[in-house]
Amino acid sequence: MDDYTTILGSGGWPNEVSRFDVLGWFRSLLSPPSRRDVNGLLRDAGLWTEAMQARVHDLMGSAMGIASVTKVPLVYRERVMEYVAMEHLEALGQNVRRKIESKREMLYQADLAEWRSKLLEEHASADDAEEFAMEVNAVLSMMAGYVAQKCSGVCVWFTAGPRDVHHAEAVFDIPGRTTMPYSEVRPMPFWSTAAQIQTQSITLNEYKWGHAKDGEPAEEQASDDGCDVPMIVDELDGTDTDDDDDYEEYEIDSVDEVSEVAQAQSTDALPKTHTRIGGRTASSDTEMIDAIVEKPTASQAAIALRPIIIRHHERVCEELGAILEKRKFWFARARMTNYLVNAPKRLHGGVNVDLGCRVVQRYLEFELSNAKEGVLTLKEVGEVGGTGPKPAYIAELVGKQSRMTWNKRASPQEIRAKTQLDHDVDECLPLQWAAQQPGERRGDRGILMLSAKDTMGWDGYLPAGPDGVRLLVVALLAWGWDIGENKREGEVEVWDRLALDFVDVLEVLAIRAGKAVDTRTPTEGKRVSRPTEKVVWANEMKNKGGGRR
Repeated sequence: MDDYTTILGSGGWPNEVSRFDVLGWFRSLLSPPSRRDVNGLLRDAGLWTEAMQARVHDLMGSAMGIASVTKVPLVYRERVMEYVAMEHLEALGQNVRRKIESKREMLYQADLAEWRSKLLEEHASADDAEEFAMEVNAVLSMMAGYVAQKCSGVCVWFTAGPRDVHHAEAVFDIPGRTTMPYSEVRPMPFWSTAAQIQTQSITLNEYKWGHAKDGEPAEEQASDDGCDVPMIVDELDGTDTDDDDDYEEYEIDSVDEVSEVAQAQSTDALPKTHTRIGGRTASSDTEMIDAIVEKPTASQAAIALRPIIIRHHERVCEELGAILEKRKFWFARARMTNYLVNAPKRLHGGVNVDLGCRVVQRYLEFELSNAKEGVLTLKEVGEVGGTGPKPAYIAELVGKQSRMTWNKRASPQEIRAKTQLDHDVDECLPLQWAAQQPGERRGDRGILMLSAKDTMGWDGYLPAGPDGVRLLVVALLAWGWDIGENKREGEVEVWDRLALDFVDVLEVLAIRAGKAVDTRTPTEGKRVSRPTEKVVWANEMKNKGGGRR
């Protein structure tokens, strides 16, 4: 057994033909299908918008900028389109999203069933079998050169389908010489062999599919039809014997039993095996195929495009932040631009980075709108069906415009410092957010039941400014950072749902407020320079008509 274990572990099978996984080889030729692109499904459903196309254009611009200054290759436009489509699908209503995902899964299962049939199931027609023969020959043609070179010889493959015969051939190379393929060196025997193989294949297929012209099956031919070796051997009853006295009936071992005996004689290290050449049984083929079909992983497009998304986010934040710093003094004083630019790096490894970037950008657009600034009135959480205090972290930020930092979360066993997040922020922040929404959105117990709409009564609920919705946004981002820092995987789903609602609400509020109108005087928000004494004296002399001549 030790010898067997050693041999099995090394992968070697001495004194035996190497086992070849036939189905695994074909599996590598015919890769399993992937799910249809979401952007194609959205286009078919008429849900692809001009805004989505514009976002693709912006992301491609960021990708080209990165590719021009780094060695990172430029991503394909199709990949960016798929990312934008997945992003839009998340924002759609639950019913629409469910329909799109259901259709995608239905199409995938149909494609997967077709792929499986190519590997396991019998072809339904002679045309399908012929098509498969052509596909296989194309692969054999690519392999022939490698095989001939490694064998230092000639490689010729004939593959005959129900209609035609296909060949793949190659000859090894000799430096400084030209080697000719066998079909050109010996054309007569080559094509004669091909014709004979084709004839036999056509004849055999006529028994199975019928004649190509009329579809009628070929006439049965007995085993003694005059051929040296019959094409089809009739099944014989082993119990029938001749009456000749000189004939003695012997019990003949089956081929499997003979091979087992021969194997045991050749090596005692290997136990008996009933595994056929190919390394697996027919019953396990389907299980193998199911195992290699990967389940879709979430946010694969976002992971591949993360550097582009982050760079695009940084550029947008820097541009919008620069405008806000000139327009709102408190925004510059709190250094909000730098704080928001760093959001992707802080959120990475915990929550959905892209979703966090969308929250930041929607918040910036809201502050850039004509929304009125005010103080966020924190409603008692208990009033909307919850229990417990309102987030103390948010309440203590009111009136403070100091530099924003990424604050840690308090532990339940310690007294919370003023700069720390509430230890139960995962519970009180969603409740507080729900409490700040119009009554039309909430159910009897204060739970959000409806999506945000611009027709709802939003006045006085979520104002702009340093003490407005900014406080909730900052708390959400800090919570997302804490999830990654302390590996709180159980809170990710709650954070994602809340962040998605932030995106919807901030977008609605920005649309309702409209574009901002800059009513400041030219010097408002800027430091006014004071003239020097020399300038004052010169102006006085000019007004009096004096001065040097």
